[in-house]
Amino acid sequence: MTTAELRALMKQAAEEDKVVASLESQFAAHKFSTHRSNGVIVARPDALAVQRAAKTKENLQVLAVVALAAVAGVFHFGIGGQALFGWAIILMGICLYFLPATTAVNRRNPNALAIFVMNLLLGWTLIGWVMALVWAYTGKPVQS
Repeated sequence: MTTAELRALMKQAAEEDKVVASLESQFAAHKFSTHRSNGVIVARPDALAVQRAAKTKENLQVLAVVALAAVAGVFHFGIGGQALFGWAIILMGICLYFLPATTAVNRRNPNALAIFVMNLLLGWTLIGWVMALVWAYTGKPVQS
């Protein structure tokens, strides 16, 4: 093998490494974990991202049911409809009130119980509610 051929092979290998690094960074940006197996990049969805997507889907389903109950209350006529609409508003208010606590639980925040207590006792003040919400989003989630 000549020196020119060796240099050409080294240049080709360097270009391939750049392409591989670019692909790995793109996969990481889209929450995929990668590893190399026999020179092939294997990508799979990050487990934590999959769990968060499932929790988000559950939360959206609950929110959709609450919204459907509110819409049903609006379009229902008579005294019963007004009562149903009132209960739907109360239920949505409770869901919104405990948003910091449910966020902490969904993110597996290690201080979820303390956030719930703060939300329960001080959430009626806007400052306490905002503090609980910020606390729910800070800190590293517990890996399971």
